[in-house]
Amino acid sequence: MAVMHAWFAVGSVGGSLVSGFAENMGLSPFVHFSIIAVFLMLILWFFIRFIDIPESSVQVGRKVFVFPHGGLLLLGLIGFFASITESSISNWSVLYFSDYLKTDQSMAPFGFALYASFMFVGRLIGDILKNRFGASKVLITGNSIACFFRFKFLYRFVRFCHHRFWCFYSVPILI
Repeated sequence: MAVMHAWFAVGSVGGSLVSGFAENMGLSPFVHFSIIAVFLMLILWFFIRFIDIPESSVQVGRKVFVFPHGGLLLLGLIGFFASITESSISNWSVLYFSDYLKTDQSMAPFGFALYASFMFVGRLIGDILKNRFGASKVLITGNSIACFFRFKFLYRFVRFCHHRFWCFYSVPILI
């Protein structure tokens, strides 16, 4: 499963590299997206012949939508919050590179390409680690490392806010 998700990272790396090169060449967004659209249509036209389309078996009278409950709802919430975390990197990495690091606009997409490259490597070795150590140990170890760094970040953020905005934290304590 992790290897399948690694291909998503390959697409992310490719997309960010192509957009960085398009910006570096001075292409307008319309020209850039037109070239990408033609390229993707050619790929689709080539590979459509290899797809078997099964005959549809539509059943009448079934519910179209059922609100999830129980474990499925919890799994959906976990996926929702995980996607917020992951998409924050893709949405804000270009702004971080261009505004905070003061890089050129054409270099900004390469930060996301670096992130996606590490995501690709991590997902490639995910199945290897799972087969060697077991899924439970990999999940517990990975989440423990992630929690450590998140709490370390949260601790630094609270210290930053406390030193700069101490009055906001002192007033509720005094009341």
